[in-house]
Amino acid sequence: MVMSFYKISKRAICTLPIYLAVLLHLSAPVAHAQCDECGIAADFCYSDERFHHLCAAYTSGSDRFTLVHNGQHRTLPILKAGDFDGLLQMVIVERPELSGIELLFVAVALQAWEQAERDIGMEFSDSGLGIKIIEQGSGPLTQNGQSITVHYTGSLEDGKVFDSSVQRGEPIKFALGTGKVIRGWDLGLVGLAVGTRALLKVPPQLA
Repeated sequence: MVMSFYKISKRAICTLPIYLAVLLHLSAPVAHAQCDECGIAADFCYSDERFHHLCAAYTSGSDRFTLVHNGQHRTLPILKAGDFDGLLQMVIVERPELSGIELLFVAVALQAWEQAERDIGMEFSDSGLGIKIIEQGSGPLTQNGQSITVHYTGSLEDGKVFDSSVQRGEPIKFALGTGKVIRGWDLGLVGLAVGTRALLKVPPQLA
């Protein structure tokens, strides 16, 4: 589950896509790792045994990625996974002269990157709960037993939204740490400053 918190105060606002993810403070910058397949330093590299000698290297915050095939590097725009019209437009505008196999690989790699990008900068507790701060709040820290109000959007790992208080226009209110919500929320929302936006990744055992 993925959760993005929009404001925590005695009111917490979060977005919960089913990846339940949460962070209590900003993560330290992550050094780029070098890919064994293509040798590029990146946040995430995707390769697939079904596509020989192909690799896609992505860096968080960039709107482009590097496609490597047999040592040849091409920089292409990052599109939303499943955006086939965008892929067609890329071929027309960028004229990268991609083969059919390369286009298929790019479509699969974009989907993998969309899922992996959410984990970059996330910190995980021993329980498996992950948290990433999107925007640090400046208010007081939440405590167990405190009544908080939360706006959330929940989604599966593939990005499909299953529930959203934002879409309903109704945030939820509950006493933190009292078992009124899933365990991942009770653990992940404690200690967040009012006004914080965060992404929560909640493992099945805490959902």
